[in-house]
Amino acid sequence: MHIALEPTELGFRRPFTQEVTQSLTIKNNHYEPVAFKVKTTAPKQYCVRPNSGRIEAGQSVTVKVLLQAMKEDPPADFRCRDKFLVQSVAITADKESQNATEIWAYVDKNDKGAIEERKIRVVFLPVEGEFNGLGASTSRPPSYQEASSTTRPTPAAKPESKPDDYTARAETISHLTTPSTSPPNSDLALQLAETRQQLAKLRKQLADQEASGLLQRNVSSSNEKAVSGGQLAAQMDMQAAPDGVPVKIVAVLCLVSFLLALLF
Repeated sequence: MHIALEPTELGFRRPFTQEVTQSLTIKNNHYEPVAFKVKTTAPKQYCVRPNSGRIEAGQSVTVKVLLQAMKEDPPADFRCRDKFLVQSVAITADKESQNATEIWAYVDKNDKGAIEERKIRVVFLPVEGEFNGLGASTSRPPSYQEASSTTRPTPAAKPESKPDDYTARAETISHLTTPSTSPPNSDLALQLAETRQQLAKLRKQLADQEASGLLQRNVSSSNEKAVSGGQLAAQMDMQAAPDGVPVKIVAVLCLVSFLLALLF
């Protein structure tokens, strides 16, 4: 193998709401210089500096791998599936004058068999002092892409869809379907008192009507008696007139008869 990697896996420790950086050391164990290139399955999430270059025989290069800040930490049981791929190829004498970009352009097109590859998996570690017992997934990622050497802006979070407010709807339905409660005892007592007052007024009106009818009957009877008294006085006047009874006496008698009829 041309190169050796240290560490054998990249562990990024929470929290991930801020940038987290991990170092990867690439050592050239070959007797010739080698060109290296770093790829990842999540190029939008990581920034690698440098992501390619040249390592002299017996020398090493430290690569900084930066995990960009997230909007929020993933769940504690989240299994990271990200991986890195470090490719290397020996720089022969005929390629000494070429830079790393030119060497890789030629090798990718004409000599892919000369490329050696080393894979590194990514592990999300808990906050310092915590342990979640979770490791990275061992499933093979779909593909690797060349890691970027520039920091990308944090992607804007997608608006989260909100569930319907079933609680509010349930309260509205309950309010519409709940029958109205009966008035309290104080309202019943008030209505009963008003009914009694109205009944007393009706009784009073009935009593007044009965008294009025009785008075009318008494007046009618008194009038009848007065008429009878008047007639009797007239007859007496007519009978006494021939005997010479004074008119004043007859009038007094008529008045007394009227008063007696009115009183009795």
